[in-house]
Amino acid sequence: MRRLVLSSCCLFVAGAAFGQAKKETTTTTTKESTTVTTTTKKVATESGWDLTTELWNITDATPVPHGQIDLRFTVRWIPEPPDSSEQDDFIFQPSIVWGVFENVETSINVPIWFGDGEDRGNDQDGNYDTNWGALWRFYQGEGYWPAMALASTVRIPTGEGSDKLDAELRLALTNEYDSGLRSHVNGWLKTVNGTNNDTSPFIRNSRIDDTFDDRGPNDTSGYTRDFQWGVGVGLDGAMPRMENVRWVLDCIYRSSETNGENDIVEAEGGFEWQVADNQKVGLSAKANLDHGNNDIAPYAASFTYAISLKK
Repeated sequence: MRRLVLSSCCLFVAGAAFGQAKKETTTTTTKESTTVTTTTKKVATESGWDLTTELWNITDATPVPHGQIDLRFTVRWIPEPPDSSEQDDFIFQPSIVWGVFENVETSINVPIWFGDGEDRGNDQDGNYDTNWGALWRFYQGEGYWPAMALASTVRIPTGEGSDKLDAELRLALTNEYDSGLRSHVNGWLKTVNGTNNDTSPFIRNSRIDDTFDDRGPNDTSGYTRDFQWGVGVGLDGAMPRMENVRWVLDCIYRSSETNGENDIVEAEGGFEWQVADNQKVGLSAKANLDHGNNDIAPYAASFTYAISLKK
């Protein structure tokens, strides 16, 4: 029943993503008996709002403008599951996002794990790995059709005791309406190959038929999935009476990170505030809706500050 309700919610949001048509706005200006008629059309690229992707589960299909360089600083709080003996984790993630071409952006970030949980403390494998990303909007959107983009992320093993590459490929759709509401649909695939934790595929394969782990090659429960996937839908819009603030809501369904666990259903909400022409802050909180999965924390929160060096 719970999965049926969740599926219905996702279908409802997805329907909003595609069922609402863009409209054309026509304005008529008369001056000295001369009538000039112009037609304007809203598209996602002209909104001026690029979601701070360090916060949200959903990727916006709108790249930063050509030539713009953003510095973004994100802090995440990840509580440990209730049945875990560990404590909470914290991540500090500095990022650079550059609009290298028209419709193309590239980014680089280095998540730094610290705090009481010590899942990836200063001496833990995988800490200080580098993530390189790119987003290419190949269709700007017109009429009923949303803007479309491909986004990729590659984990580069620059951290402690880490090697091999992980990679993700994502299709992002973004639609904007005359009301200012925007809808997003994402789908992605991910391959995981690194050795940055004790459940990695490399560690798993090295233990097969070993005396330390004699479960055999067909039992991979508890080890990281080689291939992962996910889908998600989201909405964002202007906060009433606060034109510089936008609210964000999204829901995703994705495979578990380790074999033997249930798939993951997460919901997230928050806001993005344009505090100045070249600065914005964002805050989000998310919750795991499938409490039978012990892969992830039951809830988490993020905060991001972003400043544009060139615009």
